[in-house]
Amino acid sequence: MMLFSGMLGTSALAADLSIDRRATIERLRSPAWLERQGKRTPLSAGSLVELEDKILTGTNARLLLRLPEGSAVVLGENSRFVIERLSLQKKQETNFFASTMQLLSGTLRYVTATAEKLNAKNRDVQIRTVTATIGIRGTVLWAQATPEKELVCLFNGKIDIARPSEPLAVLSEPNAFWIAPSGKPALPLGIANAEQLTSFANQISMPEGSGFSHSEGKWTVVAGSFSLRDPAKFLLENLQERGYPAQIEILPATPKKRLNFKVIIPGFDSQEDALAISKKIAHLTGRRLRIETKAN
Repeated sequence: MMLFSGMLGTSALAADLSIDRRATIERLRSPAWLERQGKRTPLSAGSLVELEDKILTGTNARLLLRLPEGSAVVLGENSRFVIERLSLQKKQETNFFASTMQLLSGTLRYVTATAEKLNAKNRDVQIRTVTATIGIRGTVLWAQATPEKELVCLFNGKIDIARPSEPLAVLSEPNAFWIAPSGKPALPLGIANAEQLTSFANQISMPEGSGFSHSEGKWTVVAGSFSLRDPAKFLLENLQERGYPAQIEILPATPKKRLNFKVIIPGFDSQEDALAISKKIAHLTGRRLRIETKAN
């Protein structure tokens, strides 16, 4: 996993202190985008996410975001998410992880890492929604923000939820469920039933063979091959605008072959994953696609 490291401060402690301020897209099912300083680009597996970057997912998209200390955030479809604060500080035998994330809309699952030398006392992790702040203490949780309501379900661990002018809500029982209708006070805490839990899980599920990529995936979708650059560039920009991390691979001319511009989307976990995305893109573009491996 690629991480950014730097030194902090000028005191005698500085030599013992390091800090990571980037997260990594570990797995991805497109379409998804990154907004940075007003510019939107398609996300790909292995992309680094910096502070104040906005992550957006499209219809049926999923992504796994790995934080520096190992915790994971899974985003469901049609989500908007921002990391506002992110640091992992290390001094001798003590680590301290701090993060503030904001779920602007959509669905997420957060899983706290079980890192050595990093317990609940050495964490300051918060997830904010439009109206609430979730304080996390070694947790697996599910959260959703929609125009109609905000929901949180605790799978294990402990969290507290703060809203202006309301008592602090503390969730410590497995499957404890909190809901706040838009513009109204939060409802009394409940326990999610089996049907609700299944619904929550389906909204952030990442089944194998359904179109996922990662930075070391060996399967590639070939969206088109062209002898001229302009049509390749047109297809490239079309796919990127739709949230697919397309690239152009240039194959040099040989005595038997002309110069070739291939528009590809690389990095799929398996043949089934590549096929799933190729069918989706074929439906969007009307083109006939093929898949290949790195060995090809």
